[in-house]
Amino acid sequence: MVVKTIILNRLCQILNCRIKDIMEYVPDDK
Repeated sequence: MVVKTIILNRLCQILNCRIKDIMEYVPDDK
């Protein structure tokens, strides 16, 4: 999960977007 968050952070920096937007778009696996 930590790696996933780091990747999301990197994508956000590249795409210049917010993590919240991505987190809302990608549902959590339960």
